[in-house]
Amino acid sequence: MNKTVLVFTDSHSLCGIGDHNAALMSALCHAGYRTVCAQRQEDTPLQKHLLEIGVQYHWYEKNPEEDLSAFLNDKTMAMQVYYKVQPDLIYFSNGHPLSSFAAMDIAQILSIPYVIREGQVANRLLPSKKEEIFAMRNHYLNAQNIITASNQNLDIL
Repeated sequence: MNKTVLVFTDSHSLCGIGDHNAALMSALCHAGYRTVCAQRQEDTPLQKHLLEIGVQYHWYEKNPEEDLSAFLNDKTMAMQVYYKVQPDLIYFSNGHPLSSFAAMDIAQILSIPYVIREGQVANRLLPSKKEEIFAMRNHYLNAQNIITASNQNLDIL
């Protein structure tokens, strides 16, 4: 049985994060992993190519960019995706540090290992309430790995 990697992203495919995700998913497919991407629905030539090589897509009902707050707090959606996909590993590919907040909570509850890749990190994007800071810190401490664009981004986190 092939291991399943779920790429869970708030981003679209026509940006740097989308390019990163596409390269990762292509490599995973070629290495023999079952590769699933959970993201907003799009119809791009890149996605058609990824479908042809074996990437499966789970489309979000809502576009994260239209209501980020609702998306980052949607535990039900994350639970539904995880039960449908049954991932062995989740790769959170974030355009915003808080975008996968609820999804990371559910991954921890279900004991699904995960990696976090942050596309953009700035102090203004981070939570200010103590309980949110504690929860976010917990997400990072429980990740299998954290990937950022620079050491400065990692220091901010």
